Amino acid sequence: MRNSVCFTGALATISALAVLAPGTPVGPQPPPPGPEGRQPGQHTAARADRAAAVEACRQYIRAGRPQTAIEILTDVVAEQPAQAEATLLLARAYLANDQPGLAEDLLEPALTRFPKKVDLLLAWVDVALARRQWTTTLRRIDGAHAPRAERPAFQYRAARAYFGLDQLLGDAEVRTVAGGRAGQFVRPYLLVESHPGVDRFLCAPRQSAMYQIRQALDSGFDDPAAHVLHARIWHRLGRPQVGLSILRSRAAVLLARPDEDTLAAFSDLAVAAGDLPGYLRYERWRAAQAPSRRDAILLNACLVAAERYSQRGEETLYIEWLRRAADIRPNDADILLNLADAEWDAGRHDEAARVYRKLLSRAPSHPQRRRILARLAEAQVEWLRRDNSLAPPEVIRASRSDALRDRCPAP
Repeated sequence: MRNSVCFTGALATISALAVLAPGTPVGPQPPPPGPEGRQPGQHTAARADRAAAVEACRQYIRAGRPQTAIEILTDVVAEQPAQAEATLLLARAYLANDQPGLAEDLLEPALTRFPKKVDLLLAWVDVALARRQWTTTLRRIDGAHAPRAERPAFQYRAARAYFGLDQLLGDAEVRTVAGGRAGQFVRPYLLVESHPGVDRFLCAPRQSAMYQIRQALDSGFDDPAAHVLHARIWHRLGRPQVGLSILRSRAAVLLARPDEDTLAAFSDLAVAAGDLPGYLRYERWRAAQAPSRRDAILLNACLVAAERYSQRGEETLYIEWLRRAADIRPNDADILLNLADAEWDAGRHDEAARVYRKLLSRAPSHPQRRRILARLAEAQVEWLRRDNSLAPPEVIRASRSDALRDRCPAP
């Protein structure tokens, strides 16, 4: 019953209609088989139901609901295992659900039946990428024999594998290429950039992430992920400004509907290139797109900004971003200690004492307790000196002794 045409067709129809707006009427179901076994038109209805289910599952995967797609497609593929489109989509759903092993088990027999189907080959390569099996990825690409029109998609995946192997430029070398220019392909090399000397260039071979990604992009492969990878290669080569310029040159497209990795790339390259305002803008965007991780993203952004301003010697901004971090996580002992120390070093001892007291109220046995108590005592003495500026010296000395005794109890 489970794998019958009627059961699966009905299930596919119901599942496909589940993506419609609430209240959408469901049409009549096909009549049960007659004495001859099937009613006229039942095969056509079943095919239509499967097509609707497959399209619905595409939407589920795009919407971040791969498990729902898996539940529907499992029945569709069980009914018709030779149906390549549903098999491919189920494999994609497994990959989106972080189940590459199940995707591989599904794709291997499918490739036996359809050894030249490019989409199945690409999914098979993506399984190896998901498992971080970089050499396996390259081996599968080399054996794919893809048509010329489909080659850029494989080159992009090869670039990802070489990136994973840290073969950014491969066995690069400086060569003399008469009349050459940076970005040009001169077999078997890519002229990455000019080098001191006449017609001298840093050249990357085919076995490198840079060569493969440039081949894919120059052939018209315009997937946003490819531009992000290109930028990240330059970042890892120590040239974040180049990577950031690549992203910004395509910002209108990349940021139209950005995913997590795209925004993270903009953030990473902006901070590495010293563009703190840009970094903070992208991090706020990331936080807005991920409500469940909003505080964690914003907290990390505040701490990164504080660290960068500290490195620049901009004391006021360093303190400001520490304060913002403390607002997000008010009970974090490390943040409170850094903020209190920064206020103290800036000469704002009263404010530092307030934060030190808050810290000790939350972490009474803090490892820095003795140092904190000594500073609190010093701040109290300063306050008493200001408050008793007209008092006789012996009163000030007595007050100072009391403050030291109160603030520095015996351990």
